[in-house]
Amino acid sequence: IKDINSDDRGVVNAVNCLTVDKCMAAGSVILADKKKKQLIMLTSRDGGRYWQPNYNITNLPSSMIASTVNAIICHNKSCLASGNYETSDNSRLPMILKSNNGGDNWQFISSIKNFPDDYNNTSLNKLSCNNNDCVISGINNASLLTIVSHDKGTSWSYLQENIFPQFMKYPKINSVTFVDNTCIMIGDYHDNQDKSQLLFLISKDGGHSWT
Repeated sequence: IKDINSDDRGVVNAVNCLTVDKCMAAGSVILADKKKKQLIMLTSRDGGRYWQPNYNITNLPSSMIASTVNAIICHNKSCLASGNYETSDNSRLPMILKSNNGGDNWQFISSIKNFPDDYNNTSLNKLSCNNNDCVISGINNASLLTIVSHDKGTSWSYLQENIFPQFMKYPKINSVTFVDNTCIMIGDYHDNQDKSQLLFLISKDGGHSWT
């Protein structure tokens, strides 16, 4: 990987390819000379043999001191990435990045409609899209959350409806996927008797309503 040295440490959490040649990966890296964790976006134009860091990311919050990407997805030239960033007051906040040119340039999405102000330990982990509809699953402390977009990821809204079981310990969503307008989230949790339970959620209208 160009410009990444043996003394640097990092992790790549997500990868997606637009073509057999062009691929993108993302995660976080701690550069030895800077001593802090920062977002890293990587681009390959030869099918994953050679990777180059991509720093063309605009609108990043000035309060950001560390960040990571947990999921990345592309369709045609539209790409989305989700994760979280950290601030100096130890808050961990949601991060959504969007690219309209196949990952060459990225923009931080600065607003999520209805997102609770007191959600300051958040990570956005799983991401899936179909046409205009996109769904991101995440977690704040021990509470699952869902964020949806119906314009290819340009604007996002926090799903205020409580679609999850009332009592859940250690909940997590393991996968989110679309088949046409149907979106399915699967995961697991522990119930009030501390027994592990499967979690299945389905939306048949692109993420507007869930059962």
